[in-house]
Amino acid sequence: MDVFTDKRFSRIVTLAGTTAVVCVFLGEVRERVSGFRQHVLYLHAVLRCGVGSSMALLGILTIAEVSACVVLVVPTLHGRLGTEVPSIGLWVSMWVEMLLYHGFGDWEITMKFLFLTASLAGIALLRSDTRARGQALGIPVQGIALLVEARIRKFCTATHAAVICPPVCGVLMFRAMIFYRYWSLSGTNYEIARNSFTLTLSVCSLVLHLAGQDRSPTYRIWERTVSQSQKCFTKIATRAQHSEGVNKRL
Repeated sequence: MDVFTDKRFSRIVTLAGTTAVVCVFLGEVRERVSGFRQHVLYLHAVLRCGVGSSMALLGILTIAEVSACVVLVVPTLHGRLGTEVPSIGLWVSMWVEMLLYHGFGDWEITMKFLFLTASLAGIALLRSDTRARGQALGIPVQGIALLVEARIRKFCTATHAAVICPPVCGVLMFRAMIFYRYWSLSGTNYEIARNSFTLTLSVCSLVLHLAGQDRSPTYRIWERTVSQSQKCFTKIATRAQHSEGVNKRL
C-alpha cells in the first residue's frame, strides 16, 4: 500500500497527541471544580464582581472546555463539526485563564501555554483534512492553511519525525512519572509538581502531532513492529492452546 494513503500510524499518534491535550484541559477542569469555592472568591476579589458573576464565568469556562474536549476525542463529532472551532475555543479559554490567574508570571505555565497553543493549532490545521474533503467534493483547495500544512509535513518527513518522536515522548513521560508524581504530594509541592507534569504532557502532545505528519516510508517501521508482535503473540497463544488440547487427550 502506498505510504501516502496508508495513514493508520498517523491517525494513532495524532489521536494520542490530541488525547494528551484533552488530559491537560480536563485536569485543569478537575482542579477548578474541586476548589470551586476558592476560585469564586478569588475572581470576586480580583475582578470585583458579584459572587454570582464569578460563578457564571467559571461555569462557562468549564462547560466550554469540557464540550470542546468531547468534540475533539469523539470521531463522529469532530467529523461533523470539524476541529477548528473546539480548538479555538480551548485556546480562548486558556488565554482567559492565563490573564485571570496571572499565568504569564510563571515560566512553566507560560511554556505550557505556548506548547498547548502549538498543539491546538496543529489539531485545527492538520486534523481537519481540508485537502481530502476538497478533492472528494471536486473543489480546488488553496490557501495559507494548506501551505502551512504542506511545509510542516515536509519538515516532519525530512527529519523522520515518526521514528524519533515516539521514543522521545516515552522518555519524557517516564521521567515525569518518576520525578513529578504530584498525585502523591500536597500543598505547594503538589502545585509545583503538577505544573511540571502538565508541561511535559503538553510537550509530548506537540511532539506526537509532529510524528503524525511524517509521510516517509520510515514510519512504517512502527507498523511492522506492531504487526510482527501481534503475529508472535498469536502463534504463542495457538501453541499454548494446542498443547493444552494434547495434554487433555493424554
